[in-house]
Amino acid sequence: MIVYSVSDFSGNWSEPYKQAGYDVYRFDPKLPRRLTDGLFPWTAEMLLSRLGDGVPAHCDVLLMAPPCTDFLIACNRLWVEKDKDGRTQKSLEIVDACISLVRALKPKIWALENPVGRLWKLRPELGRPWYFNPCDYGEHYTKKTGLVGDFVPPLPLFVGCDMIVKPDIFFTSSGRQESYVECLRGGGENRRAARSNTPKGFAKAFFLSNDIQGAK
Repeated sequence: MIVYSVSDFSGNWSEPYKQAGYDVYRFDPKLPRRLTDGLFPWTAEMLLSRLGDGVPAHCDVLLMAPPCTDFLIACNRLWVEKDKDGRTQKSLEIVDACISLVRALKPKIWALENPVGRLWKLRPELGRPWYFNPCDYGEHYTKKTGLVGDFVPPLPLFVGCDMIVKPDIFFTSSGRQESYVECLRGGGENRRAARSNTPKGFAKAFFLSNDIQGAK
């Protein structure tokens, strides 16, 4: 069984599949070429052109987490500016590349992740998202995130247990209460990468609900 994980810098989402013996291919522009079969630049054509050249020409599971910075509701004050300077369009091209991959590869399971924001309105063909928080899966923080695609939602019924925990309360250095992601230190690409890490508890639960290999 083959898994493609797109925009998977941390590797968290696809790791349970790898541990279970799936052949996992991770694609992310931030990964060195020696660690990925490449998605440079962000186009479906670039990835598809490599299929058959050391990369399987199909996949059974397709996981996608395109960058969310230009869609986040938390950044809505910048939406007009981003629309004007082209950042929104550039991010939408990444999402469109992901949609093209679904159509081309026709995976048995596919999911696209993005936090609460405007992506679902800009690309309504993706459908209505199913939402979760990291604290639903054993992580002590909140970051409401939407998931669309063709998959089994990782609910307790399918996971086999209830993993919900109470989220912690976080404070900034000035003492102001803030969300976990806003309290992350650093800046630039490193902070964005840390903020976008897939919660490991969710990744495990998603795998348990969408383990094609184990279901046979």
